Amino acid sequence: MTDIITLEQTGTGVLLLDEVDLILHPLKSELNWPLGQKLPLDFTRSRAGFGLRWQIPFHILDAVFVGCEGSVPLMSSDRSSREAMQALNEIREIVLSGIERKMLQTVPHIVLLSRAFYRKELRPTLARWLLIWFGTKKLVGVPDDVVIRYLLRQETEDKELKSLDDDFVKMLNLGREWLNSLLPFVLSKINRVNFGLLNTQDLERALSLDPRLPKSRRFLAVPFIGKDVPSRSSEFSHPDVRSVDIKIHSPFEIHKKKHENINEQVLIGMSILAYRYQGLRPSDFKVVMTGLQEQMREESGSFKKRPTCKRWATFVELAGGHLRGDRRKVEEFDWDNLCKISPKLDGESKKRVVLDEKEQEELDTKEETEFDDIWPLELVDVGDPEQMGLLYRLLYRLPHIVEMYLDTFIFPLTMEHAGSRLQATGQELGGDVLFPRRLGFSGTPSNLLPQEFGECQYVVFGDVVS
Repeated sequence: MTDIITLEQTGTGVLLLDEVDLILHPLKSELNWPLGQKLPLDFTRSRAGFGLRWQIPFHILDAVFVGCEGSVPLMSSDRSSREAMQALNEIREIVLSGIERKMLQTVPHIVLLSRAFYRKELRPTLARWLLIWFGTKKLVGVPDDVVIRYLLRQETEDKELKSLDDDFVKMLNLGREWLNSLLPFVLSKINRVNFGLLNTQDLERALSLDPRLPKSRRFLAVPFIGKDVPSRSSEFSHPDVRSVDIKIHSPFEIHKKKHENINEQVLIGMSILAYRYQGLRPSDFKVVMTGLQEQMREESGSFKKRPTCKRWATFVELAGGHLRGDRRKVEEFDWDNLCKISPKLDGESKKRVVLDEKEQEELDTKEETEFDDIWPLELVDVGDPEQMGLLYRLLYRLPHIVEMYLDTFIFPLTMEHAGSRLQATGQELGGDVLFPRRLGFSGTPSNLLPQEFGECQYVVFGDVVS
């Protein structure tokens, strides 16, 4: 390195590059070196709530999964309204119609095939579904039809939105971007072909090559170059690569500085989809269980009355299991309506959470499964492989577990950015900053070279040009 610096300083060095077209390709060789203290991304912590940057895509994508799979919605009691159920029913009808008409495919999972179908039929109903979520964040003072028009990029008077504060404007802009651009893009990609998580084998292989594997690569979706072949090093654009702030240029637009884009939202969306498609990995599930037990120990009162223990019981029931010694009534969900939109919630599933004496008697006569005697949270031994294996098989794909894992552990850990960075590509080598004279060779003719490098000189060997 010292010799190279000396040659550069004296101006006597000559740089020789073989396969120059590959080395200097700006899209195939790039350095991004974050500098400074890590800070949370804008709009991850705000007065309107925590994690809104990823909660909006969670909410939108959840409706798509309900429509396609009939899965249980990620809803709390404040979202189980008649309006929400109506919207989910409509989305499900549109999705099933799209599948029948070959606008969507379901193998290996839901994949969008027609953007025209999405824009005309699915997007308006998803806008209403998003409006319901805005209501839970106390977005008031603006008529619903105005918000819908804005989300759908229809004409809207600016003055109608001027009463909103900064956080709500950011919500609208982010929701608008998801409905019009991001959602159809991520839904058109195939898991484990275009993107995906590093599975257990992939992780072991990657860690053996680089023990300091970045957390963004360990926990978030990465590009794939083929079926079950993750890219060796590339990642989707991360905040450290392109810092993204949802700033307001006018009260109604996302202002993006030069070289900034919303690729970070693509990373969030791809990661949500990858976990929904693949489920949690065993290492992920252990983190969830450890976190639940730590949270439980911080609470007081009898175990059955602790909020985290109640949450655990709900997870088990939603996954089709039954908690040992528990005969409580779960009132968090509107089961009658949920059974209509979620075929997975048949009458038997309902009996598991709403039990009277007659239903209990009927349930006791049924043949037991391995999931009919699940341990309460306080009795779970995270260090017991057999116990954890059974719980993993029951819960690893439960949407509520996946959401909690990403919302609590992963996105807060990874959605940070450094204040500054060093950035360069292979193109820098072709400039005159380092070496006054540069000479490159390649068997592939290309004019994608820095201006300082001059024109490519082609040499003809028979019928071959190089």
